Amino acid sequence: MIIHLPTGKKFHNRKEAKIYFGTAYYYRMEREKKDLMFTNTI
Repeated sequence: MIIHLPTGKKFHNRKEAKIYFGTAYYYRMEREKKDLMFTNTI
């Protein structure tokens, strides 16, 4: 699960997050390691 910290929006996988944010912006957030929290909850 991926949580966008500023908004609290939750995504079940990377594909959902990339569709929501756009690929370039999502990868930039992932590379900078901020605003995203990755968890292993089921």
